[in-house]
Amino acid sequence: MKNIVKFSALVLALVLTLSVFVSCGKTLSGEYSAMEKLTKSGTVIKFSGKKAEITIYVFDEEVLNTKATYEIKDGKIEFDFEDIDEDDWDLLEALEDEVSFEELDDGDIKIGGVKYEKQ
Repeated sequence: MKNIVKFSALVLALVLTLSVFVSCGKTLSGEYSAMEKLTKSGTVIKFSGKKAEITIYVFDEEVLNTKATYEIKDGKIEFDFEDIDEDDWDLLEALEDEVSFEELDDGDIKIGGVKYEKQ
């Protein structure tokens, strides 16, 4: 009987430990870029923990820089943006809803079908 109680306690501890790790979710670190070389237009995302800084460029000119928190879950990523002007939502259209997320073998990522290269 003692062995069953000890085994049950061990299994319970293991399950609780694993559930903590699973609930923490995936985080990214570093800078990822989806820039069109010819027009020097695109998006750069810098990830640090659960935070992201998104910068959008058009013809090599920064047109938007904003911060967000994010969550990756079940093959999708969702950004929660801070202080966005209504006019800027058009620039963030591809990132404003929960979109598909994929980590590629070469260290790059895909967000909503767009490849972001690890810098």
